[in-house]
Order: sequence, then C-alpha cells, then structure tokens
Amino acid sequence: MATQNYIILFIYYVAAGQNNLYEWVRDHRVHHKYTDTDADPHNSNRGFFFSHVGWLMMKKHPDVIQKGRQIDMSDILADPITAFGCKYINPTENKFVAFVALGEGWHNYHHVFPWDYKAAKLGNYTLNLTTMFIDAFSKIGWAYDLKQPSEELVRTFVMKKGDRSHSLQSVSHPNSKMD
Repeated sequence: MATQNYIILFIYYVAAGQNNLYEWVRDHRVHHKYTDTDADPHNSNRGFFFSHVGWLMMKKHPDVIQKGRQIDMSDILADPITAFGCKYINPTENKFVAFVALGEGWHNYHHVFPWDYKAAKLGNYTLNLTTMFIDAFSKIGWAYDLKQPSEELVRTFVMKKGDRSHSLQSVSHPNSKMD
C-alpha cells in the first residue's frame, strides 16, 4: 500500500511541473539548510513572488548551485521510482528511428553539428534517405549552399568529446555519390 501511495504522490508531483523530483528534493534540502541566504533557492529576501514561484523561472544564484553540489542525495538516487522520474531526454542514435524516419535517427550527431545538412555522420544512403533526396535536389538546383563539417572536424570532436562507442572509420563521411 505504501508503494502505491508513493507512486500516486509521485504522479501528482510530476503534474505540478516543478522540475524533476531529484532537483526539487535537492533544492528543498538546500532551502532548509541555508534559509533566507543567497544559497536558498527560495530566498524570501528576494520577494514574495520569487520565493513562491519566481525561483522556477530564473537562473539559480551561484551559491545555490555550489551548496546544492554538497548535499547528499544518495537516498534519492537509490530509489527506483525517483530515479525513473529523473531520466532526462537525451539525443541518441537509433537505427530503427533512422529507418522509419528516412534518416532522421542520428540525433547525437545532429546536436553536435546542427548545420550539417545530412544530419548524420554516414556518407552513404543506407539509413539516410533524406540526404539522398537533398543531394538529388542539389543536382537539379533546388537545394544549394549545403553545409557539412570536414572529416577532420568530426574526427577531432570524436577524439575530444566522444564516448568511444564507435570506431573512427565509422566517422568517415566522404561526399555521397548518387551513382
């Protein structure tokens, strides 16, 4: 019964739209530890509106961020229901989505190089039919000024920021050919 009640309360909390539960608990703990100081995310010295609603609409004071990093949150991280509520939406590579969406499943790449017309590191049309259409329109003059990063830039980014989940050979993306 306690788990069901907890889940119901969790659903009501999520519906309230006050960040994810992990952030709320952390901010609430900081609030009680540093009440009415710059480290208090709900600092009432910043006014009635700020302390009740405004804190949700503004950037946190640097002291809130610093003190928040020092709060023990291990109990929250260990709770499976709370952890479920903290799964952030992150861009990801997905072959199924790429296939169904004709090449739009390479979201990590798109977020790193949003100006690349191919929206993918692939140099062929296997799972990126959208690129094939854009290339075809380019050949007849309907698409132009197509931008893409150099192979060297992609390699550099992979080496500095990549998670090592793919080989550098998969990064290679020579200009695609229609033949």
